[in-house]
Amino acid sequence: MAFAQEDYARFRSMLRFFVAQAEKNARNGAAEQPAVYPDVDGDFCSHYGIEPTLFSYPDGLEYGVHFEFRKHFDTPNSTYLNVFNSWVAIEPQFAGEGTTRTVTALTGMLRSDAGFGGYRKDLDDSEVEAGVTEALATEHGGTAASVRRGEANAAKEETTLAEAVDEKLPESISFSVADLGLDDADDAAPSEALVCLIDQQADLVELHRTRKLARRHLEQRDVKPRDRARVAEDEAEAAAKDAGK
Repeated sequence: MAFAQEDYARFRSMLRFFVAQAEKNARNGAAEQPAVYPDVDGDFCSHYGIEPTLFSYPDGLEYGVHFEFRKHFDTPNSTYLNVFNSWVAIEPQFAGEGTTRTVTALTGMLRSDAGFGGYRKDLDDSEVEAGVTEALATEHGGTAASVRRGEANAAKEETTLAEAVDEKLPESISFSVADLGLDDADDAAPSEALVCLIDQQADLVELHRTRKLARRHLEQRDVKPRDRARVAEDEAEAAAKDAGK
């Protein structure tokens, strides 16, 4: 999606705060408290002198912050920014000195989500053997052939999605602090690297949402007919919440 200039400026301010505080924690050998946003009492923003709007972007792109010092920043899940309700995260791995140091946005957390690739790799196993397939067909009011076609289509969709993830999801994406323009003035135009980073984050969130919907669709084949109305209501409620963000 296209972000407005003020969104890019706010994203730069968020990264500036995040990187500066992470480096300060590294120098001190410990994380300040409070170290997690959002928190129950709103102490995080007041403690660090920032506004909650710093972490909010269009299309439901809402960031959380977690500061924890575990000797080195290459320790997984220690210090990171993450988009709520997703595995999309930015974890700092600092290298170099001054403006030559780099910040790496790791994608390992998203890749570890149990749904990207391989979810239907059991299609030829006992799950779709004749007896089970016939039972599914009877329960869902279809035929064994229709169930097999549905499974095959699901596998094809899964493969297509996995390819899309591989295309959009490198193992990591790194930029120097200078490339990101974190020391630029607030009214400066966003750098190409900054635009690339937030745009990629938005793409990954969209992929994550698509995957969640696809997974839910596959799971519905195991839902009894009498529960389908409840499932539909739950999905409608979730969609309404997403639209209201």
